[in-house]
Amino acid sequence: MALKEQISDEMKAALLGGNRFVGETLRNLKAAI
Repeated sequence: MALKEQISDEMKAALLGGNRFVGETLRNLKAAI
């Protein structure tokens, strides 16, 4: 699995779990790749 796909999955899981800080951090990380 590509790193970008893994980050997308983690971001979705974080947002679904209500963890907005982690979701935003992962989104920024994905944009940087």
